[in-house]
Amino acid sequence: MKNPFPAPITPTWLIHNILTPHQRDFAANAINQHDKLAGLWAHVETFIAEQEISCPESVSQCDRIILNAYTFIEGCCDIVGYRANDPAWKPEEES
Repeated sequence: MKNPFPAPITPTWLIHNILTPHQRDFAANAINQHDKLAGLWAHVETFIAEQEISCPESVSQCDRIILNAYTFIEGCCDIVGYRANDPAWKPEEES
């Protein structure tokens, strides 16, 4: 009997050939979230390496780290996404 699955089976192949529409949406979202997390992790590691952050004190004692934090935060938002311009959005109440 011939193997009906391609070799290797990729997540994309699974999404388009086996899963229901709801499962496809869920899987695509999970893959997208994984990619965002991997990108964010790489961004943080790069910042730590470039700024030579070796301990918590480095952050508070080195002005260059704080000055470069603005670009770092913008990079994080570029990866994760910015808050949608939603008039119903309200910040969480502090408890």
